[in-house]
Amino acid sequence: VNMITLLGNMPEPKNDEECYNNIETFSRYIEKEWIPQNFSMTETRELQDLIKMPYSQMNSEVVYLLQEKYDSTKKKHESSKQNYNMGSLNNFFWIRKWLDDYKRNVYDREAEKFAYVFHVWYTICFNEALRQKRYGDLSFFLGGYIWGKDFDQMFPNAVYGNIQLNRSRFELQTSVIYNLITERIEKIFEIRNERLEENGGRVSKIPEDDPQKEYKMFTWMLLGLFSNTFQVLLPPTLTRDSIVYTNYILIGKVQICMENYIVGLCNLGEMYTKINMEMLGINWNEYIEFITRIENNNQEKISAFRRIFTNIDLISAFYDYCYYQRDVKEGGKKDAHGRTEAVVDRFFRNVEHFLMDYLSEHIEGKINELVIENSQGIKRTINISEIYADLFEEYETEYMEKNDGNQGIVTMPQEERYRKLMEQLNEDLLSTISPLEAVRPVSGYLKKRTVDNAKANLDKLVHNIRRYYGERPYKDIRSLDTERLKNYYGIILKSWLVNPILEVSDDLNEEYKRIVKYYNDLIKE
Repeated sequence: VNMITLLGNMPEPKNDEECYNNIETFSRYIEKEWIPQNFSMTETRELQDLIKMPYSQMNSEVVYLLQEKYDSTKKKHESSKQNYNMGSLNNFFWIRKWLDDYKRNVYDREAEKFAYVFHVWYTICFNEALRQKRYGDLSFFLGGYIWGKDFDQMFPNAVYGNIQLNRSRFELQTSVIYNLITERIEKIFEIRNERLEENGGRVSKIPEDDPQKEYKMFTWMLLGLFSNTFQVLLPPTLTRDSIVYTNYILIGKVQICMENYIVGLCNLGEMYTKINMEMLGINWNEYIEFITRIENNNQEKISAFRRIFTNIDLISAFYDYCYYQRDVKEGGKKDAHGRTEAVVDRFFRNVEHFLMDYLSEHIEGKINELVIENSQGIKRTINISEIYADLFEEYETEYMEKNDGNQGIVTMPQEERYRKLMEQLNEDLLSTISPLEAVRPVSGYLKKRTVDNAKANLDKLVHNIRRYYGERPYKDIRSLDTERLKNYYGIILKSWLVNPILEVSDDLNEEYKRIVKYYNDLIKE
């Protein structure tokens, strides 16, 4: 009743300032009245202290509190604590992940209510930044990723007979991406522009009097919007590195993902840092003037994504809506490029339908078209689906050339077997076996470098881990972090299902040594 009265007495906001004032009033109510009325004295003190912390420290504390409550709560089923390879626990991504786990897994109403405080509080924080136009803070709060690796299944895979390629996130040489985007910019503005050397590692400053400077800025900005940086680990770890280093070296490869684009639209200014445009001879003031034209021509689209990404409930609903509506018929006369374009078009149509269904918001024009304007006031439209299809087509071509069609790719009939074997591995790593079982010898390195030999040794390692915990009932095998082992096992298993005598690559061979040493050290007597 108190909350309804509070909301009912709020004036209908006519601008950002009045909306911000309402947010502040609501924020004080949550902190001073709602939290004390709904939680114990200890929890109230924790939550009230929490919301006064600096943002990054608050994130770490929230992760700790959510995990602690989650572990002690009755759940519908146990979900493994996955390593999503998102780096620091300060990232908002982890908060979103935990809140989704609560929504899907917990029974306890009190635990749900505890988690929902953070739905409310983070939405307040994001909207304070939004209404004060602190888009840099909003980018900092979001941390670059909303779903991260969870977004990797958003688009249907490209299927070619026995081969499947992931359309949702894929790697390309940075210079190749730049040149493909440059081609699109050239066509729509009818200009000629320079290309980067495909194997060149260095970039140069753009001369101040370069007549094509603004078109190069378009290209760099779009490159930043589509891409994320990563470290080549197993599996790859998403990072927040700049694309151009301070010594003018261009990062070798980046990953392409539509999540990067829709999150990046919320703050185009972030692309200045993400690319490191200062090293390219682009000053901040001219970049602001440049992106202001883009923002003015795409206000509705940018505003729509900002509304989604500043509301925790909408973030979750948006993902589910687009994911479950993602399938698209790829038949007909479409070529490979056309099929990918259709997949991306379907995603953006889902976005448009979501905005109508959840926000009653209609966007003029297609949401997958970005209007760009040069300094002479000439406006052109870039079709984002077409550029994405260009990039994926290049990835397909490179992949087929390097892998002779199917090495290491699980075929359609093998998918079910792969799933069952991974499920069995997960079950094994949650249960122990009798200490009467003999310890099995595990080679510290692969004398015979086949995936069959690697898998056989990994199976022995799993056996030894289960025996170790079976001999020590006071230790809980479920407390062991097995994600690294499962990730590596999955990579080996995919190749093993194709052909057991495939050779283990140098990188995988080195990782095998690290995996075996790491887990053997954990179960030493």
